[in-house]
Amino acid sequence: MNSWKPWLCATKCCPTWIFHCSTLTTKCSWEWSQVTRELLTRLRQAIPEIILRTTFIVGFPGETDSAHESLMEFVAEQKFNHVGVFTYSPENGTKAFRFDDDVPEERKNFRRDQLMHMQQQISAEHMLNLVGKDVDVLVEGVSEETELLLQGRYTGQAPDVDGVTYINDGNPKVGDIVQCRVVQAGDYDLVVSVNE
Repeated sequence: MNSWKPWLCATKCCPTWIFHCSTLTTKCSWEWSQVTRELLTRLRQAIPEIILRTTFIVGFPGETDSAHESLMEFVAEQKFNHVGVFTYSPENGTKAFRFDDDVPEERKNFRRDQLMHMQQQISAEHMLNLVGKDVDVLVEGVSEETELLLQGRYTGQAPDVDGVTYINDGNPKVGDIVQCRVVQAGDYDLVVSVNE
């Protein structure tokens, strides 16, 4: 892992779409959950400041309540910085298209909402831990919320999928990367002031 450091960036998207081995309809040659845990541990040891994001599909054909509970436990344990959750839908041309879509839509939506509610709390903890710290912010322009603020992204926020960072003072230009102090945090967003 140490030999990878020069090529790793501080933000990684970990594709762990289906976490529980029993959800897969093919035989697993090893326990995916353990392999995933070991990889995440190694990444965090190699890059302590790493920002981890991932996406999950819930309601995949054959997903049981037990499998979903295992996913919930995994997300609670790993405390990803950012998580996206989608409900399974059959897509023509994929192998899964042939599977019976046996998880009711209502159940899929419940599982998605349950997982996102937990992740919202985890995200809020991550954001709160940034208050009082300095972060680099890419200035993107006037805020969509109010013309009184600028808006951008700090290193740990991807465009269009994560929260945003509101800049409450200073006159940085669009495209500038400025060092800022985090003064307030929401569940997904930050408020910063530009360091002098």
